[in-house]
Amino acid sequence: MRMRAPLAVAFAVLGSMAAATAVAQPVAVKSTYTYANVKGVALKADVYSTATSSYGQRRPAVVFVHGGGWTCGNRDAFLGWPRHLAETYGVVAITVSYRLAPVTDAVLGVDGRIAYPGTIDGCGVDTAPTDDLGLPANRAPFPAQIEDLRKFMWQLRTHADALQVDRHRIAVVGASAGGHLAGALGAVDSVPPLLPAGLAAPEVYSRPNALVSISGPWNLATTALPDRSAPGILRNLFGGESSVAQREAASPTSYLPGTFSPLSGHPFPSTLFIHGETDGLVPKEQSIEACARMTTACAGGQPLLVSTPVAPVWVDPHDTLYLLQQRYSAFIAFLAQTIAAPSPPPPGNH
Repeated sequence: MRMRAPLAVAFAVLGSMAAATAVAQPVAVKSTYTYANVKGVALKADVYSTATSSYGQRRPAVVFVHGGGWTCGNRDAFLGWPRHLAETYGVVAITVSYRLAPVTDAVLGVDGRIAYPGTIDGCGVDTAPTDDLGLPANRAPFPAQIEDLRKFMWQLRTHADALQVDRHRIAVVGASAGGHLAGALGAVDSVPPLLPAGLAAPEVYSRPNALVSISGPWNLATTALPDRSAPGILRNLFGGESSVAQREAASPTSYLPGTFSPLSGHPFPSTLFIHGETDGLVPKEQSIEACARMTTACAGGQPLLVSTPVAPVWVDPHDTLYLLQQRYSAFIAFLAQTIAAPSPPPPGNH
């Protein structure tokens, strides 16, 4: 649920990207858009796109949803990954913000001491919220987070032509708490209350076409969240004590096996699970359970569970950047299978 990124791991990831993309390639331009204003809170997304792409005017999109225990984190958490995908493969890569949950409870660390609230809006320096989203007045308990992300998906598909995005080839990648929100996006499809002029319901819907969950908690009602911080994190998410029914309703596993959506014509999306073998904060059993429930429910083949070998002692096994680096090939192959991206890049663009 927290998203830790030691500098050594971050530099290793970026270094491997640089080595793999040393040949001259198109430069991705970052554009920031406000996709919604909710009670005076501006919700923004960063879009990385190149001037040209082998996909032309209808490019697959990869949307990144950050973690941070639902109370912390920001859309810069994936560092160079969005730019890397846009420049190397010609996709449109997007990082998105959402309203954060209130910090209503002190979260205990493994030693029993208060791990956070920290010094910045209840968060650590590397997970500090941006755009004033950490201010108490701008926070909201669940389901505000998933409501925001559904609005984002509606806006992305509404403006897909202007962004050169193929609205039917959108993958959502969520890490930790973001992995839970990605699963929740896949669980229940929806359309905007007022459809944009000229677009029908099958064109504008919230369900992604593919999902990648990295260390995501998909079952919030289970006791298989043994870390001492879990109770406090869940109280933050719901703004206080929650019932089993509330936690079940918020759990993507409650909607599995996934149902076909009459709104979009798409079933629950194919899902790639990446999880650290020794993750103590969100145990890999969370992904194993979800994967087992959805084996007959996904389009484009069976869901994949890719556990990462035991991390070195200096690496947090819950670290998103480390897990992506270790399972880069599986990640790219999954995107190619589900949203036909990336296809083999053109010569000189490896």
